[in-house]
Amino acid sequence: MQRKKVLIVGGIAAAVLAIGGIAAAASNNDSAAQPQAPAVSTASAPTTPPVTKITMPSLAGLTPAQATAKLSTLGLKIVVAGDTSNPAFGVLTQEPAASTQVTDGTSVTVTVGESPGQAAARQAAEAKAAADAEAARVAAEAAAADADLSTYQEIDDRTWALVAKDPKAHIGEKYVVYGKVTQFDSATGTSAFRANTGGEQQEYSYKYDVNTMISAADPAQVSEIVEDDLVKMYVRVTGALTYSTTIGGSTTAPQVQINGHELLGHDD
Repeated sequence: MQRKKVLIVGGIAAAVLAIGGIAAAASNNDSAAQPQAPAVSTASAPTTPPVTKITMPSLAGLTPAQATAKLSTLGLKIVVAGDTSNPAFGVLTQEPAASTQVTDGTSVTVTVGESPGQAAARQAAEAKAAADAEAARVAAEAAAADADLSTYQEIDDRTWALVAKDPKAHIGEKYVVYGKVTQFDSATGTSAFRANTGGEQQEYSYKYDVNTMISAADPAQVSEIVEDDLVKMYVRVTGALTYSTTIGGSTTAPQVQINGHELLGHDD
């Protein structure tokens, strides 16, 4: 009776061991069936370099050379269009416009030409040159007319007295007058003198009674004339001259330009 109990216990133990083996095998099978997690790479991802933005400067009025130098310092390129015939011409327009944000190496197109200010200055210079040329032409014609002694009018004393009364009303008129030089010294200078004059030649110099200021365009024209000379003069009326006298007052005299003369004598 005792022997049967031992056998039963042994059978139970074997059954327990068999069941444990089956469970272990199942556990191993479950582990093999589980999906594996993907491997995580530790390598760094590539980075994009930062883009530098440049604020486009204003190039207005700059010459191509100046604009090129300015853009070059910023790493920008230039394309020049327009009128480059004058190196002084400046930038009129630009693309991209001033204050635009651009990147390094951007090409900037500029249009060059004559600015409004330059055009105004050129027109003013041309107008002045034309005016100067016209003035020179008129002066040359007047000098030629002054040199033509046949264009001077012979007059009498009364006519000359009327001219002397209001010389400004006779500016530009040309006459032949006579007179005596009353002052030609350091006070009058080398190209001007004072004379008593008249419209007719007189036998006695005291009869010349019109105080007259006479000047020459060139001192050489009157270099041989001295004080107290009696002179026939070809003059053009230029106006009136008021000057101070030696006694502290002032006097007004007709003023003329002498363009030719003849020495008639000397009266001490």
